Amino acid sequence: MGKKATVITAILSVLFIAFCIYNVFFAGKIKPNDPSTIGNSAGNLHNNGYFCEDDGVVYFSNPYDNGCLYSMNPDGTQMKKLIDASVKYINAAGEHLYFCQENASSNNMLSFLSQNVAGIYRTTKEGRNAYCFSKDLTQIISLSGNYLLYQRFKGGEGMSLFKSDLEGKANEMAVDYEINPACIQNGIVYFNNTPDSQGLYAFHVDNNTVSSVAEGNIWFPIIQGGYIYYMNADDNYRLYRMELSGHSTEKLTDDRVDNFNIGQNYIYYQKNDPSQPAMKRMGLDGLNPEIVMNGNFSNINLTSTFAYFHAFQSRTELYRTPVNGAINVTPFTAAMEAARQEQTK
Repeated sequence: MGKKATVITAILSVLFIAFCIYNVFFAGKIKPNDPSTIGNSAGNLHNNGYFCEDDGVVYFSNPYDNGCLYSMNPDGTQMKKLIDASVKYINAAGEHLYFCQENASSNNMLSFLSQNVAGIYRTTKEGRNAYCFSKDLTQIISLSGNYLLYQRFKGGEGMSLFKSDLEGKANEMAVDYEINPACIQNGIVYFNNTPDSQGLYAFHVDNNTVSSVAEGNIWFPIIQGGYIYYMNADDNYRLYRMELSGHSTEKLTDDRVDNFNIGQNYIYYQKNDPSQPAMKRMGLDGLNPEIVMNGNFSNINLTSTFAYFHAFQSRTELYRTPVNGAINVTPFTAAMEAARQEQTK
């Protein structure tokens, strides 16, 4: 019996040591992504990243619950509140979510932040195990492969582009000037203008180098199907597209554009007009423009099923229409009802 007890003790000791080794070297590790992975579409991130779809689930900032993070099916069913914190620039990849938090309050899960201080966080897709990358004032964040890119402001130093691994252990300044990291393809960020010159540039995520792509006053680039779509600031912010290969350009609309987003079949955009403003959509080639809804709108976010947009200067007036097929604009009442149910718990 004594020998048997010794064997059991030895086995338990080995298991305990193995458990400790696992926790030291593997626990908390983030499974690597494919290098071509992106955390959200460029169009959504240009529009504050309030919606993000990944692996059949939509994650979104619910304006009827102070912008708290929710999840749902693409059709808007099965809504679930994930965290009690206001979020934007939502990214998703693998088993985790990455986002910017705004206006933290003392009673939420990230309450170690003081009032009105933004920060960058990672949680599981269930909203658990929050990790803070940075408590500094930040703007757009995006995920490229196994890196998180974000604009970070340090007092007196201005806005710079920072890069972190997904575990937050290697966090560095990538470029010492402001780069919008929303538009990413195959580990390359496409952005407009450097401090010294105007044009379209490429930031290479793997080695932090910048190269010139094309000339032009190009704003809010989005890559889709071999083209870069953009607002041409030299032509009253009208929408253009440029071939990635030959750099030939074409104008898509004579409308002045405030903001836009691109799905698989349509470009959604806000027409700037003093007397007849409207949310509109047209084909990717600029053909068959049609009015989605008259008025001024912003924050155009697209999922596989719906196009979402806010009334201008109103976070609590949210509409949606099928992203493809016939236009049918309705208030996003399901999000309002989900928020009401949460507030009565």
